[in-house]
Amino acid sequence: MILKWTYPFLLLPSLVMATQSQTVLSETEHATNQTIGVMSYQSSSQQKQDPLERIFWNKTPVTIHLKTGSERMIHFPDVVRVMPPKERSNNELKITIVDNVVYLKALRDFPTGRMRVQMFNHSAGSFDGGSLYLFDLSAQPQGGTETIQLIDKTRSSVVSVSATDEHLTTADDTRLSASDALASPAAAPLVDMVELVRYVSQQLYAPERLVQSHPAIYRTPLRVNKKLHTLYRGAALQATPLASWKGGLFYVTAVKIQNQTDAALTLDPRRFRGQWRSRTLQHTGLSAYLSETDTTTVYLVSDRPFDESLWF
Repeated sequence: MILKWTYPFLLLPSLVMATQSQTVLSETEHATNQTIGVMSYQSSSQQKQDPLERIFWNKTPVTIHLKTGSERMIHFPDVVRVMPPKERSNNELKITIVDNVVYLKALRDFPTGRMRVQMFNHSAGSFDGGSLYLFDLSAQPQGGTETIQLIDKTRSSVVSVSATDEHLTTADDTRLSASDALASPAAAPLVDMVELVRYVSQQLYAPERLVQSHPAIYRTPLRVNKKLHTLYRGAALQATPLASWKGGLFYVTAVKIQNQTDAALTLDPRRFRGQWRSRTLQHTGLSAYLSETDTTTVYLVSDRPFDESLWF
């Protein structure tokens, strides 16, 4: 078990999920109920999935951390050409282009630089006037290796996907669409935010005999291993990232939250800093520091890995 400081699983209070526009309360299910139906999805061919990260372009430069010495692929909607960061030499960054796929390999560590990628303009019969994408590229030993698929949200409309659970729903109008998820044959199975958070909560809280795997959810590297003291606005809280998972189009990171004050606190999920699709608290109330109930867990759902979704 990962958590040793929380309440017994069968006495869990309500989960609290917050999107940008509202806070939603719901009663959590017992571990036995949560595992019903999961067994039928399991097969030996589904246990291992190739990591795939989807990036949604909305005219904001995209940050990519390369892992030094490893190659990373980026799939674009069409044929592209690449203008590498002007600071990078061929001895630092190797770029290979095959139609709409760009292969990037950092030969050594380097700081952030701006890479431009331009899509072919079929109307003009050249790259002139083609869509331009901006990437802030860096390389470090702890960088990512996941294959990236870029989806241009400025070129297609988004159809909202509704949560299947009547209690844990969201009013986030920017929720990822079914058309986005099916943008390529290699698209991952759809897993909504409610299902993902419930699965991770079960992994942390349920008795080991009741914990089950899920064919569409898997652990991902957590590249933040330090305590965060400014993740929450308006109170002295210590946040410790525990682990991250990927399910369908979303990432979720479980973060331990501990009250550092001598007064009891009631937490507001909307006060967590970062670019999150949802923020879900295991418990809303924290007692004073060093008491038995001064700690809880928040589940932060994002489009990108945890370290790329943080901002302070």
